Amino acid sequence: MKKVILALFALVTALAISPVVSAQNYDFTFSGGGITASGELYAPGTFGVTEGNATTGSITVTGDPNLSGVGTLIASPNGPGVQTTSPSGYFYYDDTLYPGQDPSIDNNGLLFMDNGFEVNIYSNGAGNFYQIYDNGGVTTGDGTFALTYVPEYGGLSMLILCALTLAGGFLFKGRQSGSLLAT
Repeated sequence: MKKVILALFALVTALAISPVVSAQNYDFTFSGGGITASGELYAPGTFGVTEGNATTGSITVTGDPNLSGVGTLIASPNGPGVQTTSPSGYFYYDDTLYPGQDPSIDNNGLLFMDNGFEVNIYSNGAGNFYQIYDNGGVTTGDGTFALTYVPEYGGLSMLILCALTLAGGFLFKGRQSGSLLAT
């Protein structure tokens, strides 16, 4: 019986320890100045709550007459925190994310291409000081930006599968010996 309990304890402990994250998916929303935007960002690597570089993403903007449809993130060719000039030369950007912090993007911000226009979402400081600006001249006043982690359910699936396997093993063992807790 002790061996079974120790084996079960070791398995639960191994599953409870979080593996190193190799990619992070985020949803974001922006609202301010009559313009709303939402989208998704993907940031590879093993960063946690400090910073990371978004490499792909999409944005849908409403309320801006220059933008329509779904725009795509223009990935920074440099690492996180390194300022890059946009293809039009109109913006600086770095596509750096700061999950769990305020602000969650910096003054360089995120750069998207939508309908032939560059769209820059950036922060002017902590609190609700986020803005969207496109190179067609449309800008917003201060607005709100929210960055939300989208969990990957692979780890949870494995935990459920292991729990069901253990339960099945205990049931089978119990039926063989006539008692569920037999040694």
